[in-house]
Amino acid sequence: MILQRDDGKFVPTLPIEGRRTLFNFDEFLWMGLPSRKLFEPEGFIGAGYYVSNAADHALLHEQYPKWSTEQIKLYLGFFSEAHLALQMQGKGPYAQRHYLSGPDGSLIKYESVQPGSERKLIDVGITRGSEFGATFTMIDTLARIGKLVVLVANPQWGGTRGRVPAKWTLGMPLLEHRGARGSAVLRSGEESGERCHLGSWRGCSSAKGHQLYGVRSQVRVKR
Repeated sequence: MILQRDDGKFVPTLPIEGRRTLFNFDEFLWMGLPSRKLFEPEGFIGAGYYVSNAADHALLHEQYPKWSTEQIKLYLGFFSEAHLALQMQGKGPYAQRHYLSGPDGSLIKYESVQPGSERKLIDVGITRGSEFGATFTMIDTLARIGKLVVLVANPQWGGTRGRVPAKWTLGMPLLEHRGARGSAVLRSGEESGERCHLGSWRGCSSAKGHQLYGVRSQVRVKR
């Protein structure tokens, strides 16, 4: 998770590797009824989701033999179908920004610019098929409805930072823009007084029952 302090600086949580299964953010953050809100430590507001994908290259080669090595690397450097269908459909503060770290050295960011526009992902179809075109469709949809930005580039994302345009294709260089430089983020533990032990991978989730240590409160997150 990405949290924002009262002074405007951003603090990331610390990922912890767990079971290889779908990560369910709500199991850690859901505050229940009647509020229907997600947990935010006192003195912080939710600012975004951060996920990283496992290096499942061999598994994907086996499942999709028609995919090239470059296509597999790009796929692992993009948001999972589950994240597109669940977290990106949220309406809370966390759903405004989404960061994805790929196993091949990339870091991308998606920022919502109009609440509800991510419904377009459902309309075009969130799917994965033997042909790689479905992945390009999802990338193109995000590029059109919001801001899809490469913060740390690898060859599959074109080798340069910048905003991903509509009709982008694998390896196409991007034009760097100011927003690709990111925002001020504190290193783990730096001045924050708050540590959130959470993690999320495509196919690799955090074990349940870790703690969130608040600045002035302590909350035990249970099953």
